[in-house]
Amino acid sequence: MKKAGSVFASFFLALFSYGLILPPPGGAQVRVETGRVSLNGEVQFVFDMIQEDRDNGQPQVEDFQVRYPRLALSGELGRYAGFYLRGELDSSTSDIPILLDAKIDLKPLSFLTVSAGRFLPAWTLYLPADIHNLDTLRYPLMVDPQTATFNPGRQTGADLAFHFGGSVDLHAGVFNGLDRPDNFSDNDDKKDYLISLEARLREHSRLVAGYYAGDFHVDEVTLAPGESVTLPSGQTLTNTTDNPLSVGGNNVHHSSFDFGLAGNLAQDRVRVRAEYLHHQSESGGSTLVKSLGYLLHLGVVPIPRIELLGRYEFLDPDTGTARNELAWTTVGLNLGINDHARASVNYIFKYESGVWVKQGGNRAHNDELLAGITLWW
Repeated sequence: MKKAGSVFASFFLALFSYGLILPPPGGAQVRVETGRVSLNGEVQFVFDMIQEDRDNGQPQVEDFQVRYPRLALSGELGRYAGFYLRGELDSSTSDIPILLDAKIDLKPLSFLTVSAGRFLPAWTLYLPADIHNLDTLRYPLMVDPQTATFNPGRQTGADLAFHFGGSVDLHAGVFNGLDRPDNFSDNDDKKDYLISLEARLREHSRLVAGYYAGDFHVDEVTLAPGESVTLPSGQTLTNTTDNPLSVGGNNVHHSSFDFGLAGNLAQDRVRVRAEYLHHQSESGGSTLVKSLGYLLHLGVVPIPRIELLGRYEFLDPDTGTARNELAWTTVGLNLGINDHARASVNYIFKYESGVWVKQGGNRAHNDELLAGITLWW
């Protein structure tokens, strides 16, 4: 297993070096007998520092991290068919490469694309998005799988994309759903459905809107006295009795809608992003969880290749539970080294637990500093 990881790493580094020497904007292209094949990649190196979080008993964090070392192979096989494959060497968990996306695209008509496989559906401003298109050094709270459990993430299924006049795309998809972490399989006979719209209003400006819904089964779990569990619906349950307690074993219906707007104004010197996301889970006609999140983002480019940015994010993972909200404010700087490399610094002021957490007269000491370099080709 380690040998396979070493071979993949060597292959990745060789392609990485090639990408730095010869970085064509669309990736390295090779003409094959049946069409064209393109190779793209990206990688991010980050220093992450989180202050000591005494309220949650967490120590201070100071880490160097390699994030998202990814390679993507895509191509057109004749006029009506294409493919997309992407893998990642996730050094945080193992040295073995993992498959992220495996998608087949069919284009039977000029206004229709049929996609099937495993991929990120068209959902929100930042999903799907490559890491160099995130504006900051991390995904927003409301789409980060560590903080938002109600986003579809990568799914296995099929999607129909209707193209209108080159400026409007309408997506209709059906997927396995939220049942399994890898989404390769399903544990019930019901599927999830997606309807989303993306409209490019003018150059560098777009509007997105979407609705995602479906059903999944919650496996039964037995909790010891005092033990807690967060269900896939986002609901956190605690056994407050003196005896073992069984929870789950039921079907849950979930639905989410999203609305976002992004625009680059004043000849790309002002960059504005705004988005709102709402989720609800129900079982047996009763609401289990309501969640919501939104963000406001502003970037200013005073001189070419330098961007000053600010972002405010709010996430309430369960509106029925008090003191669990997250309100983060990010300030940062992006420095464009060239068309394929960027240096970034982000500082995140974290306000948590509903009201401002008091700790010896101060706010919680868990602010975060991120400094990194992102490369793509």
